[in-house]
Formats: sequence, C-alpha cells, structure tokens
Amino acid sequence: MAMVIWRKLIQIMVKLTTGFYQKLISELFNRVLEDFAREFQLGEDRHIILTIDTTGWHTSFELKIPLGLHLEYLPAYSLLFTTCRAFMASN
Repeated sequence: MAMVIWRKLIQIMVKLTTGFYQKLISELFNRVLEDFAREFQLGEDRHIILTIDTTGWHTSFELKIPLGLHLEYLPAYSLLFTTCRAFMASN
C-alpha cells in the first residue's frame, strides 16, 4: 500500500516539475522571439519567416509571436533537420 502511495506521489511531482519547466522555457522562448523581432526591426512592414522544429516550447499555447514574425515548423523526423543537427554536432 505504501509503495502505491509513493508511486502516485512521484507521478504527481514529475507532472508538476515538468509543467513548471515547460512554462519557464516557454517564457524564455517568448523573450528570445521578442529580442529577435526587435533586433531585425520586424513589424507591419517587415516580416521574417523563421523555420523551427516542433519542440514542446516552440508549439506552446503560451507562445506570443511578435508582429512580423511567422513561424514555419519542420515536419517531425525531417531529413533536413536531422542532417543539420548531425552536421552541427560534428563541428
């Protein structure tokens, strides 16, 4: 009985921790997008399409995409992304 309670408690703690980190990373990514848009002076008259993967914080509902920035997502297990990741890891 005690093991069942401990297992359930651990499951709850993992969910809470994962949610906390997901929110923290999403907020950080929002700041990165804001800085990116400011650096390239994006707005109504200037647009950029940014191609990214589908990591959890890239697709979060909490994402605030600045005006002028458009996100395009790579398909899961994209050959292009896999090739780029392998190249970057080797250098």
